[in-house]
Amino acid sequence: MKIIRNLIICLIIGIIILISIIIVLKKNNNVEGDNNTNYTNQNEVTGDSGESKFMSDDIKEVESFSKLNTINYCIKSFFSNTENNQNAETNKKYALLSSSYIEKNQITSENINKHIKNYNKIINPVILNTKAIINYPIEKYVVYGALVNTENKIEDYFFLYVNLDLQNNSFSIEPINEEYSEIDNFKFINENKGIELNYYNKYYNNIEGHESAIKYYINKFKTLTLADTQLSYNLIDDEYKEKKFKTIDEYRKYIDLNTNRIKNTVIEKYMVKYNNKYTEFICVDQNGFYYIFRQYTPLNCKVLLDNYTIDSEEFIKKYDEGNSQTKVGMNIEKFISALNCKDYEYIYSKLDEAFKNNNFKTIDDLKKYLDNNSYSTNKITYNTFEEKGNGIYTYQTEISDASNDNSPTKELTIIMKLNENREYVMSFSIN
Repeated sequence: MKIIRNLIICLIIGIIILISIIIVLKKNNNVEGDNNTNYTNQNEVTGDSGESKFMSDDIKEVESFSKLNTINYCIKSFFSNTENNQNAETNKKYALLSSSYIEKNQITSENINKHIKNYNKIINPVILNTKAIINYPIEKYVVYGALVNTENKIEDYFFLYVNLDLQNNSFSIEPINEEYSEIDNFKFINENKGIELNYYNKYYNNIEGHESAIKYYINKFKTLTLADTQLSYNLIDDEYKEKKFKTIDEYRKYIDLNTNRIKNTVIEKYMVKYNNKYTEFICVDQNGFYYIFRQYTPLNCKVLLDNYTIDSEEFIKKYDEGNSQTKVGMNIEKFISALNCKDYEYIYSKLDEAFKNNNFKTIDDLKKYLDNNSYSTNKITYNTFEEKGNGIYTYQTEISDASNDNSPTKELTIIMKLNENREYVMSFSIN
């Protein structure tokens, strides 16, 4: 009986093992079948013409600046004004439309103006948001943006699709006539249908470097700043915004004071730094003003408008390791940068209370004095440094007009008390 019982147990164990092997093999076969499918998280649909279409919830971000720049090129080509030549403009628009859009709407070169809005003035399209479905060889992007005219006014907003054919480097455009409030509401189909190359729809795969990215970001910021303060405000880094512009009204006030400077900004030098979360472009324009771009993704790039509101890691390291003269000098650089940016709130917040109460009861009093006793853009020269005791120091300096090498200098004595955590209070000589 004992032998029979052991045989039965062995038989049961064998059956269990056999069933387990069958289940594992079945799963592996299913996985292999899935891996033989070209596209994941997608449902294939057959169109009327027999071509494959793919509907997907897997909407991606634009993953490289080079691709963003290509999309930007395609959109600019579509909205470009062909020297006020209406026939050339019509031919170009028609040549850039996708064949499916033309077929669906029964568009001809004669009736195209009933479907595609024309703009009689030169306009600059600015991408505000874009998402993609990638199905080789066709990449499809939905793009939302603003059209800014030469008077720095927003002429219109647009939604459209950009199709890129990776096999022959051609593109096509599909205007979106339906109204959408958010780009994330789109669930669109990539027909994955090849695009025929013509005279107008060729794009080039350029390897874009840092300078191209910086040029794109500064031009986008300048354009939106002049056209729409709210859209420009959306580009400002959240941490920086919290410290400098808690409300959009504060930002508007800053822009009003600095409009001409921002409009004429040309980046002359830059430095690139890499962070775990973003790539940072630290840029300096022709007048020494800072623009710092934090690129989280090619489209999600946030702006900081100075180098003194938020201390960089390099600043903190140099400051903490420096002697008293270095620390005072670095704080004076912040003061001069704020003065050039007309950031009177920052300067007012750093003034010694007794000095403030005796000389500048309000920020407007400080602004009036500084406007009359400094230049539009100031350059500082350091002379004599002295320690007065109890953490108080004086620095004899001179300021001059940074835009004019022959400008007269003005003597400026700065008195500063160094506090903990890189904080300071200051006063200065009154003329």
